[in-house]
Amino acid sequence: MISAKEIKDISDIIDLLRPIEASTKELCGQKYITSSMVIPMIYMMVKNISQFKPTQELGIQLKKEILFHCEKRFGSVESVALFSIATVLDPRFKKIYFKDSLALSKTLKYISDEIKQNLQNQVQSESSSDSDTITEHDEAKPFNLWQEHESMVQQSTRRRGQLQSDDIGFPNELNLYLKSSVARLSDNPLHLWKDMKSIYPILSNIAIKYLSTVATSVPSERLFSKAGLTLSNQRNRLTPKHLNKLLFLQSLDDTLWSL
Repeated sequence: MISAKEIKDISDIIDLLRPIEASTKELCGQKYITSSMVIPMIYMMVKNISQFKPTQELGIQLKKEILFHCEKRFGSVESVALFSIATVLDPRFKKIYFKDSLALSKTLKYISDEIKQNLQNQVQSESSSDSDTITEHDEAKPFNLWQEHESMVQQSTRRRGQLQSDDIGFPNELNLYLKSSVARLSDNPLHLWKDMKSIYPILSNIAIKYLSTVATSVPSERLFSKAGLTLSNQRNRLTPKHLNKLLFLQSLDDTLWSL
């Protein structure tokens, strides 16, 4: 029989692993934006684990080891250009979850340089020729990893009153975007940028380019698993062309079949 102490140990372990489970499941999605969620997710995961107070010695040691390895593995995640740019260009997060001011400054400078490069290319193309102008999850989770997101948004709103000194020299589109209000967590970033394309014509194209990248290799691994199940020993004469079509049909949402 399990003793009372072991039950308390298990309870501490479950509570410590809940933030890790929630963040892992959310980052492995493939039908919504995940690249911009890496930095905020790690921040929330570490914060939830840090705030939990285990009652048993095993839980205290486990918490210490988890935080140590989180810092070891994810301590420099803000320096990863793909994740940092995607986070800044996600209207739901922007600069809220950045702890490293140097990494944030480099990210804003990179976005600024890309906007200027796009402007330069646009001017050159216009002078040479008359070219044409170009969900929430279905499964509800018992543990809410984003329970403190609203409070962080409110703190960010209080600091957004005036243009900061490190924003001077950035293009108008970037300055205007950073000073605007943060979107709701339930909003789709791609839909938001589609609506904001008239206000930020260049920045919207850059945002879609970075936001469309997936954060993990799980979607591609799912595709390999589906291909292995589809191309079985009983269907070994299936051609690559037909296999591609079958995999494409399997990737479609169930709602499309009812139309």
